[in-house]
Amino acid sequence: MNIVPLGNIAKVQSGYAFKKQDWSDSGYPVVKIQHVRAGHVSLENCSYISEEAAKLSEHYILFRGDVLVTMSGEIGSVGVVRVDRPIFVNQRVGRVTPTSPDIDLLYLGYAMQEPKQKQRMENYAYGAAQPNISPTLIESLPIYLPKLVVQKQIAKILGNLDDLIENNRRRIEILEEMARLLYREWFVHFRFPGHEDVELVDSDLGPIPEGWKAGKFEDIVIQISKTIAPEEIEDGTPLVGLEHLPRRSTTLHDYGGGGG
Repeated sequence: MNIVPLGNIAKVQSGYAFKKQDWSDSGYPVVKIQHVRAGHVSLENCSYISEEAAKLSEHYILFRGDVLVTMSGEIGSVGVVRVDRPIFVNQRVGRVTPTSPDIDLLYLGYAMQEPKQKQRMENYAYGAAQPNISPTLIESLPIYLPKLVVQKQIAKILGNLDDLIENNRRRIEILEEMARLLYREWFVHFRFPGHEDVELVDSDLGPIPEGWKAGKFEDIVIQISKTIAPEEIEDGTPLVGLEHLPRRSTTLHDYGGGGG
């Protein structure tokens, strides 16, 4: 198996520097640094550009299977585009494009996700206030390059696993939305099973079902505010930090470990 610089087999193109007047309340989604994480590209809480801005930046449109890498702040996060709708790439997010027919793009995306690659990119970064890395430095990454048929086999196996994970994630989102709707129906509108036979009575919060109580959250929970550093925890102990808590979700997808 050969090891070659990324620049020998692909190029890294930085995203488009959209101007203030390009942004819109709706239109085409734009992928920024925060949307590229752990092999995936999320469009959650993304910004949009207008139709006119999209026409001016058509060379920066993304397609399913495109590989992206972050180039500022969070250095070296890699994600693969898995949507079919037109989306665009913002500045300081690089798109990796093969320059050889003997390269499988999805394999290249997985090769760049190898933990040592992110560490290398972080080491290559420059800038005191905010780390940055250039396309040229990213193109100096060493890439393990098996034959094309092997690349495709590796990409297929890992791609199937990622597809399964993505499908499960979507199912979880649907179940979470169902749970939110059920909560709203039972505890906001008070249309729970058997509600027809329960009268509403006055409380500090307004009318509530008879037999219910109105109180404060602190009445039923204990707040533990003690902090602990990862190095104070035994190696291998699961550790959930603020960075692992998902937004708009009750499902924990990731966690760290003690002994940092």
